[in-house]
Amino acid sequence: MHVLLADIGTGSVKVEGYSQDAEVVERVVEPYPDRAPGGRDDELDPEVWYDAFRRAVRSLADGNAGAGRTPPTGLDSVKYIVLTGQMQNLILLGENGPLRNAVLYYAQRPGERYRRFLDRIGSDRLTGLIRNTPDTAQFPAKLLHLAEEEPEVLAAVRTILCGAHDYVAWRLTGHAGTDPTTAATTGMMNPVGGDWVPEILRELPIDAETPAPIVPGDRDMGPIQPERAEELGLPPDVRVIHGVGDVGASVLAMEATGHRRSCYLGTSGWVLDTGPLDHPGDPERGVFNLRHPVRNELIRVAPLLTATGAFDWLLELFSPDTDARTELFEQLPRDAARMTPEAGRVVFLPYLSGERSPFKDPAASGTFIGLTRGTGRIELFRAVEEGVAFAVRSILDALDQGVGDRVPEPILLSGGGAAVSGMPDLLADVTGETFELAEEARFSGTRALLTLVPGTGSVASPVRAARTSPTADSSPTVRTSPAQASAPAQKGGRSFRPRYTEPVYDGKYRVFLDAYRKNRELMHMLSEKT
Repeated sequence: MHVLLADIGTGSVKVEGYSQDAEVVERVVEPYPDRAPGGRDDELDPEVWYDAFRRAVRSLADGNAGAGRTPPTGLDSVKYIVLTGQMQNLILLGENGPLRNAVLYYAQRPGERYRRFLDRIGSDRLTGLIRNTPDTAQFPAKLLHLAEEEPEVLAAVRTILCGAHDYVAWRLTGHAGTDPTTAATTGMMNPVGGDWVPEILRELPIDAETPAPIVPGDRDMGPIQPERAEELGLPPDVRVIHGVGDVGASVLAMEATGHRRSCYLGTSGWVLDTGPLDHPGDPERGVFNLRHPVRNELIRVAPLLTATGAFDWLLELFSPDTDARTELFEQLPRDAARMTPEAGRVVFLPYLSGERSPFKDPAASGTFIGLTRGTGRIELFRAVEEGVAFAVRSILDALDQGVGDRVPEPILLSGGGAAVSGMPDLLADVTGETFELAEEARFSGTRALLTLVPGTGSVASPVRAARTSPTADSSPTVRTSPAQASAPAQKGGRSFRPRYTEPVYDGKYRVFLDAYRKNRELMHMLSEKT
């Protein structure tokens, strides 16, 4: 193996080993353990990310990733590690490491100090500085909340990291950095100017030098530390490429295939495109403007806070047994795919963690409408699938706002949700768009990291949208939740167009939109009571 590519994701760490010819050699997926009771659901010990990364790499080193296959070639020839991962996680480092749990990307931290912060700068002024709508999931709100609750922690902060892959890069090399795409999610960076905003930092209870330096995604962070190399079973001369946040990886995958828009469906999801610095998306529609990881361009992304996470949630309700959930996840998508658009009378709002696009509402909640005595597991699963597809349509509408007439062109589809049987067809039917499945859709964003490795620029891209029949490939060892695991169907190689000449889902889509508008007040009443 020449390169290890690692995705420090929401539910697991995925590590792939590639040869110098850009061919995948080995792959392993290492899920995170169940959280200990009593902790906050929106915080996580950052060592969980590194521990899962370590277990995944050790699995490769010990020859366990290819069970039942030819023994792996080993890690003695690895020259580079490249990273990606979830973004917008507030990670506070002191002199000797993390000072507390990371505050995760979806965590909301409203408070009086944040309101005063907005008053001092002005909400409109702040929107202009960060090219995004300020919200309580961004770092200013989280830092000001900690200043109130844990002032001794903030006093000890020496470095602030912004993403899960930032933390793993720091653990491997001892050097701190964050890529432009990840930095732009924090609410402290101007994605057009490409740097931290001094006016914002001056208003926060931190030293202006504590945010990690913003480095290009292809930055060589140096050699792996000797003790890390030893515990991972890697050569001592391995270099660590910082890499990019997960949205940045999706952009690299999209660009490698010649697409201009992409849709990612993991535990969470998004739809995105790119454009010049002087054409940002509309923040009021929930479009976030991020910086391209290696070029002077903007990424315009509309997020979906819950995508396949809704499948996991539903399956966990159906059964507490992991094996039973795996069987259900193999069967339910096939059964649901046989339902016609008219057969399903249940509508589901997938706002299990609130939502950010096409509206920003942390109090938005998951909702079923239309349940009857005849509603069963298949109908519920289909409603959840449709709810995710409707949410994708709503954020496509938000992304297109103000862009003008788009030239019809396929959308690159990736992530674990893309591998769910019937899901690409449903997305095409609901949105009226054509989707092209990235080859090995669950891993396409990780594979795109190869473009950041020195000497691989001339190698034919492995991140293609395969439009031919799937080729035979080794199956990875996957130890993860059923909805995150790669389903046996849908490896790649297909284009999915709307199957109906009429917009058969328009009526139900209007119900989906109205369901939130008409129930928003009730959602907020329940949120206040809890």
